[in-house]
Amino acid sequence: MTMPTTRVRRIKVLFASLFVLLPLQLGAKYVGSEPWPGVFLPDFGSVPRMNGEFVIRKPDISVIFDDGRRASVEIAQLLEGLPSSHHATTMRFNFDPKMIRILGDKNRDAQASSDPIISANVVRWLKERLAAMYPGQVPVHMEIVWVSLMHRITDDGATTTVNPVDTLKIELQ
Repeated sequence: MTMPTTRVRRIKVLFASLFVLLPLQLGAKYVGSEPWPGVFLPDFGSVPRMNGEFVIRKPDISVIFDDGRRASVEIAQLLEGLPSSHHATTMRFNFDPKMIRILGDKNRDAQASSDPIISANVVRWLKERLAAMYPGQVPVHMEIVWVSLMHRITDDGATTTVNPVDTLKIELQ
């Protein structure tokens, strides 16, 4: 019996490593989010499927003031100063109830806030940011409605269906 060459050994180690790493990456994705860099690339959820549909999940943000008025808040305005490439991830990890339920208490402060699933530091930052955005007004709470936008592309054109899927209310008083 001959000893395997170095090249053959390397190939065997590579396959053995992939055999271990792929299930670990899938487990990490199930528990938290897609690890990067990963053994394989993440699925690109907003790429049209075979039937010409794709879904995007996005937040609609409103702030309600002490006099009952409501104002719509744009993500770029709220997260001014952050690169736009960080907006979706920042919103998802800090304000998406689905993500907060997945992460549990791992990323939350030990001290309580008005909403136990939102970090007290995030609530403090929101108060400061809204005070700068709306001087002289008193924000009472913020409402973030996560909607699912399903885009359908057909030979006749394109349609979009909007469905609310989750709501997060943050008390600011």
